[in-house]
Amino acid sequence: MAAPRGLPDSVTSVSFSLDGSQLFTVSRKVVRIWDVKSIRLIPREQLISFACSHLVTNLSQNAWTLFFGKEEYRPICPGLPEPEVLGLTEN
Repeated sequence: MAAPRGLPDSVTSVSFSLDGSQLFTVSRKVVRIWDVKSIRLIPREQLISFACSHLVTNLSQNAWTLFFGKEEYRPICPGLPEPEVLGLTEN
């Protein structure tokens, strides 16, 4: 897994060049082209801790269902609150 730096907004589309050397990301009206070799790799065993270090809450029930379907909900990030516990709701 890789972690490109400098993404200001939510990425809405991702694509690779035909030879796999470039990554294209789209956010709002911005297309960015990344050199795949320059993107820092995250080892598989560090993915959860890396993701959790960039979050302020665990996934909500709705987000969990979107990503994991019918798999039973569980907080992924130890030490982070669940959005519902904080009174945060999704529209």
